[in-house]
Amino acid sequence: MAPTGGDKDMTAPKMISRSIKDSSVNFKGGNIEFIFDEFIQLKDLQKQLLISPLLKEKPIISAHKRKLNIFIADSLLLDNTTYRVSLGNAIQDMHEGNPYDNLGFTFSTANYFDSLEIDGKVFDAQTGQPDTSVVIVLYDAQVPDSIFKKQKPLYVVKPNGESFRFMNMPQRSFKIFALQDANQNLMYDLPTEKLAFLDRVISPNNPSNKITLYTFIEADARDTSKLSMRRGMTNTNTKNAKLNYQVNIDTSKKQQCNFELTDSIVISFTQKIKNFDISKVRLSQQEILDATAQINLDSSATKIIIKTDWVADASYTLQLRKGFIIDSIDTKADSALFQIKTKRLIDYGFASLIVEKNENNWLELTDGEKIIARKPANDTLVKFELLKPATYHVRILHDKNKNGKWDSGNYSKGIQPEIVERLPQEILIKANWENKINLTEKLKPKRER
Repeated sequence: MAPTGGDKDMTAPKMISRSIKDSSVNFKGGNIEFIFDEFIQLKDLQKQLLISPLLKEKPIISAHKRKLNIFIADSLLLDNTTYRVSLGNAIQDMHEGNPYDNLGFTFSTANYFDSLEIDGKVFDAQTGQPDTSVVIVLYDAQVPDSIFKKQKPLYVVKPNGESFRFMNMPQRSFKIFALQDANQNLMYDLPTEKLAFLDRVISPNNPSNKITLYTFIEADARDTSKLSMRRGMTNTNTKNAKLNYQVNIDTSKKQQCNFELTDSIVISFTQKIKNFDISKVRLSQQEILDATAQINLDSSATKIIIKTDWVADASYTLQLRKGFIIDSIDTKADSALFQIKTKRLIDYGFASLIVEKNENNWLELTDGEKIIARKPANDTLVKFELLKPATYHVRILHDKNKNGKWDSGNYSKGIQPEIVERLPQEILIKANWENKINLTEKLKPKRER
């Protein structure tokens, strides 16, 4: 039989020697050499390489056999400055791609090292989750605010989870931002890039600097990629084509109580609707027409949404008559009949949250990033009913303008986003069971940043 070749190589390259010691002083530029115990390659170097403070030009980096060379010209270096260079996981072995973890080094062009630090946390303002999609950047405190859109920063770091840290910093003041750098130019020049900013300058090792950044996409940002896709779409229907649609009803289990009491019926179409005849959409409980049902065409003209106060453990019939909708080329939808049976009340659980009354707060129960239920904290006891058995998280929307929804920020106008705070507690919901939780300490008024 053919030889197997042995076990798969799972070992990362090991560094044997380097031409520069970490934390070297009086560095004047030139070539820096690293030798490894096996052949290496560079992978995703542009994404992995970070140098703080940034150089006017990137150093020349190459890998050949077991050797890594980094050439930094003396003309690129500032006097009396401490630099940190990180190659992340760009160094990998040649055959299996096992990475050398976080290759980095520090050097100074002076005879001393800057040793101060700036650290903080970064969250997505809308979800309350740590935002690892951004980089944190620093500018000199004296530059205008518009510099964030026109010029690269002095210092850059990536967050580790929710936390970030700038090390080997000089004693000077900075402006700090977070940026989801989609085009990798370290400037805020795309309207759909996430950003965060502080309304004040910061300085290293200042005990009063409790830095927390909240990222957001500006409210008036437009996703032009989606617009161009819509312009490029063509209607391939012909007069003899069928107008297809889907209904969110499971027809395979007619006798089971499987329709959620919290759901709406959604009829989705592949084409935009030109004409909608509401009289041809009929929802009945048993044999009685449900006159309370709200039947509406959504703003995209591609969905019909039917809402009603469902009766538990009850049978419904949805009747769609031929031609209830007509698309832009006058194709009529076929008729259809759907049977629905709603779930029982004992299939659901309940949650009662004891809170500090605050009309600026909204409580949101989430499953992953999906909001399952939300209510204002306008009483000391907030009850959530008809919850599917699952484990939920609680988060708080600090609704400053009391409009009942999350509002984004605006960098040019100096407007910060509203903050969603994710609580660490999980709420376990079981069928036909109530969970009561005290959140009074968590729902005290949010302090300004």
